[in-house]
Amino acid sequence: MLAASMGFGMACTDTQVEAFKDAVDEHWDETIGAIDTLTEQWDVLTASEDLPSKYLAENARERRSLAQAMVDRLTPLRSHSATENPTARQFLETAITYWSAEVATYEAEESYALNMTAWAIVLQNHAESSESFAEFRQGECELGKVLYSNWREICEEVEDAVQVAVELRDLALFYEFRDTVRKRWREVVGKSEDIREQAETIDDRSIPSHRLAEMSSQGSENIRAFLNFLQKLNVHPALDHASTERWYRTVITYWDQELKSSEARNAYALGRADWASVERADDSVSMAYSAYLEAECALSRLHEVADADSICALAGQ
Repeated sequence: MLAASMGFGMACTDTQVEAFKDAVDEHWDETIGAIDTLTEQWDVLTASEDLPSKYLAENARERRSLAQAMVDRLTPLRSHSATENPTARQFLETAITYWSAEVATYEAEESYALNMTAWAIVLQNHAESSESFAEFRQGECELGKVLYSNWREICEEVEDAVQVAVELRDLALFYEFRDTVRKRWREVVGKSEDIREQAETIDDRSIPSHRLAEMSSQGSENIRAFLNFLQKLNVHPALDHASTERWYRTVITYWDQELKSSEARNAYALGRADWASVERADDSVSMAYSAYLEAECALSRLHEVADADSICALAGQ
């Protein structure tokens, strides 16, 4: 039967299209196997290597080379006669897109190994690669409908690939969101410590003390700026997940209590409040921080974060 009866051009038969698919699939499983072996080695190395690591970088380069070889093999097939058919052409393009995304992923991992890229960026590349693979599976499904009687078995794999892509995208969004918060968090803590050190150099501790009040006011402004930054993140797509949203709320609550503690110190420095009010504010900070650590622990366990054990140890879990 001519493929023309199923939407192919008269010059292209089922046999020719099947040969074309075989050409696309050539070396595919072999390459995946080699990459999987290297990925296992990468997982072992990440547990023992500090960044930067030339061994991790070499591992990523090897995988990138394998993926690039697949791109180089597939690209010339664009001139194949079977690509005159839109379904066959789309199948090839999704294959090239997938392997190109793999190349980008391993480039990101190499950059991470050299301590030049955050892990969140690597995960974003993994997510894009996974989405490209899901599209490839869909292209394979559409081609299978034309070529094979068991096309339903081929198409069943599409749903699994899409689900994996969704989960990886969610994980990438979580890491990107968490890293964004943590980066600013560290900056705020650094400034707060600088202000505290300056306050400790003040010899005159009699109350009221406008110099101490000024230090407390600077600390409050530092924290208030961070809270404003956090509030602007409330539209981040990572917050579509309840667990991440709960963690985000504990971060805001903790820093809100830190702000109140700083303001209590300011009031004390001006002689407008007693020290007991500062102690009460500090107790609220401790409680809010404990709640934050519990949420951080739960979220780290959920996403299998590398430092989950140390985080949960701080939370006492």
